[in-house]
Amino acid sequence: MVETGYTLNPIGVVRSSLTDREEAPRQGYEGAPAGAIRGHVIIEV
Repeated sequence: MVETGYTLNPIGVVRSSLTDREEAPRQGYEGAPAGAIRGHVIIEV
C-alpha cells in the first residue's frame, strides 16, 4: 500500500449570523439571513 500525506490549509471563512444548525432554515426563501464567504489571499514566492 502506498501512503500519501496531505496538508490542509484554510482558504477562507464563512460568516453568518446563524449559530444553531437545527434552527437554521433549509432554504434561503424560508427566511435565511444573508451569509458571506471571505477568501484569503494566497501568495507564493
